[in-house]
Amino acid sequence: MYTCNIIILCIEYDRRQSFLSTLNCEHGSPHLVARDDIYNDVLKLYANFNELVNEYPFRIAFDDEEALDTGGVCRDMFSGFWKTACDRFFDGSGSLVPATHPNVDMGALPIIGTVLSHGYIVSGFLPVQICFPVLAAILLGPTIQIEDSLLCQSFINHLNYYDSSIIKEAFLEQSRHQFSPNIHSRILALLAGFDSRKVPSPANLKSTLVCIARHEFLVKPLGAIYAINGGIPAQHRSFWRDMKLECFLKVYLRATASVSSVLGIIIEPPLMDASQSVVYGYLRKYVGNMKNSEVRDFLRFVTGSSALIVDEISVTFNGLSGLSRRPVAHTCTPMLELPTTYETLVEFSQEFDALLSSELSWIMDAI
Repeated sequence: MYTCNIIILCIEYDRRQSFLSTLNCEHGSPHLVARDDIYNDVLKLYANFNELVNEYPFRIAFDDEEALDTGGVCRDMFSGFWKTACDRFFDGSGSLVPATHPNVDMGALPIIGTVLSHGYIVSGFLPVQICFPVLAAILLGPTIQIEDSLLCQSFINHLNYYDSSIIKEAFLEQSRHQFSPNIHSRILALLAGFDSRKVPSPANLKSTLVCIARHEFLVKPLGAIYAINGGIPAQHRSFWRDMKLECFLKVYLRATASVSSVLGIIIEPPLMDASQSVVYGYLRKYVGNMKNSEVRDFLRFVTGSSALIVDEISVTFNGLSGLSRRPVAHTCTPMLELPTTYETLVEFSQEFDALLSSELSWIMDAI
């Protein structure tokens, strides 16, 4: 199964590259974006996209930053844009769905669709914090048919940790004729929050969740889905029309960063000395203790992308110490330089935490 997935992803990468070759792309000058106003600058950049979507390689330069874009700066722009766009236009805890309250700026949604489509085609970036059925309906078409088991799992992923644990406990009681009193009352309270009128039982639990999921993901936000889909450039329509749902799911799952997936692409350096080996161990333990939201920040710092769209992260070492000591990321490679002067895991973790929480750490100043 793993080999099959790799083959599908390689085929999809080749298909994306082949599609780019049909667009008569022209190499344009880097587009200037201010890091402290990424969201608004990107909206302005894509407001008139006719020429923009014919540029490849697509290059970005951050105002007052020296880094040359060979992929990492572009990925970082898309990551920063979607971090703000998701806060403004989407709701949810475990995964996100389009917000449906009256204050949503519907006029911006088509531009968001343009950014979404172009971002994937030129860099492979997908905002995978958006739940899969919604993203599939936006890109592959609002009438896409998604199987029940996938809707059910997407709904569980959409819930917060407490509510998803209730669902998982309920599934463990499916062999019974009825739920235990404790589970029954908790399930009733959870489903009431989604206006479900069915009395849940072990026999109808999955079908009930599928109905709720279809309504939450594909019916209630349908206006927003159509609006975002409407922004996909005409030049891109054939690309998305030809993509199979199974292939898109593989791409989505591959791009969804987790602790295990990120650890899997960190390449152990050869021929490390004792101090390098210790610090490399600190790195793996540090990543291993992360939450998923922290993993996305780490991945963006190292690769430029909060989605997992690179095959490996290489590790090298430096001798920085004192106030200048810090991990150094090269996002276009991508490569992470680690100082060998850390004495404890606590020291390493505290400095890396401070690095990821500081706005200054995201400035790209390496050429």
